[in-house]
Amino acid sequence: MRERPAVVGWLGAFVLVLAFGGPGRADLRAFERAWSEARGEASKIEALKLLEADGSEKAARILLQIALAPDEPAAVAMAAVARLAALENTEADRWIVREAHEARRWQQRAALVRAIAMRGSEAATAPLLAALEDRAWQVRVAALPGLARRPRPEVVEALVRALERLAPRASESPRVRAEIEDTLFRLTGQRLEGAKAWRGWWEANRDGWRPPSDGGQLVEHDEATVSRSPRLFPAAERLSERIVFVIDISGSMRVRTPAGLGEGPGGEGPTRFERMVAELKRVIDRLPARAAFNIVAFSDEPQPWSRRLQRVSARSRKAAKAFLDRLEPKGQTNVIGALERAFADPQVDTIVLLSDGYPTAGRTIDMDKISAELARWNLTRGVRVHTVAFLSGDGRSLGIVEDKASARAFMEKLARDHGGRCRIVE
Repeated sequence: MRERPAVVGWLGAFVLVLAFGGPGRADLRAFERAWSEARGEASKIEALKLLEADGSEKAARILLQIALAPDEPAAVAMAAVARLAALENTEADRWIVREAHEARRWQQRAALVRAIAMRGSEAATAPLLAALEDRAWQVRVAALPGLARRPRPEVVEALVRALERLAPRASESPRVRAEIEDTLFRLTGQRLEGAKAWRGWWEANRDGWRPPSDGGQLVEHDEATVSRSPRLFPAAERLSERIVFVIDISGSMRVRTPAGLGEGPGGEGPTRFERMVAELKRVIDRLPARAAFNIVAFSDEPQPWSRRLQRVSARSRKAAKAFLDRLEPKGQTNVIGALERAFADPQVDTIVLLSDGYPTAGRTIDMDKISAELARWNLTRGVRVHTVAFLSGDGRSLGIVEDKASARAFMEKLARDHGGRCRIVE
């Protein structure tokens, strides 16, 4: 996407300075000049440092507007969030904490809570705990990455209470429950399901509780062997009731997995593609009746099954399986295009990405830029991204050169940066 000159593409920061009575400080005046002259991401990011140096409420307001401006590049928006986080212990800090709780728009509250969650200080704990009681679920989950780094009894208690407050029939509750339980797993090392189970465990262990030295890790490693066929999407049906499966159908998915994992020609194992399709069909059969789902297949370009989420029914299950049967593995790996298509549906709250490789096509194949794009889209959305790196098999028999270490690192990064679980099967 071509970036317009800053002064033409977005004048919000300049307008805000004027709206608050004009720049009264040297840093704000310097920011106004630097922003109007900026021609590219690097110069814009450099200009934001002047707002951090100013440290005023005006500077914080401008940073929030830039973070939420839809036509700013992802790197600039996320740099604005980082600068908001860095304004701790400045004149702006009281405004940031107050607005994270009281701002009229939940999008503003979510962005500010994400900034506070980036802080490592003890002072950040209280506003993050307060965010767990916000009426917007997107604000509540924005606090979880920060709370996951605070293994304290009051945090565990607040998370258990947050589980107990979830409305049983709210469509977002399964997604929120899954991330709260994963946050508790990271803090305690315990893998439990449901508010009742967590309350029982906590009441039995609260006195004298000490966090484990390493906590729980959201990266799972599994091995596919001749005698063992691991599941690719374990418990996917519990992650959300508004879920999109983003599945890789590039040419490398033709690689065969070890013989004995399933039926294949000449005694060979099934291809990665065949294994993926077979298991995804089983997942579709297990989705609860209240759920809605979609599938976005991708190689050179995304191939969505549906324009939007479809309610689970006998008809939608049959149609989704027929779509899977029509797919053919070929082409490159356009991850950014597929994820963008999945994010396009505003009802989606969870994405499960399965791929066997790192990006090779699309408007960017840079792993850091892809993650930054997701962070920008996700600043207020609260979409959780789980990844499955399906690396079983050897592509050399097809003349396919694979860098499994890079693929593994990329999939781990996406899940880590966007609140999800990563499963590595090889």
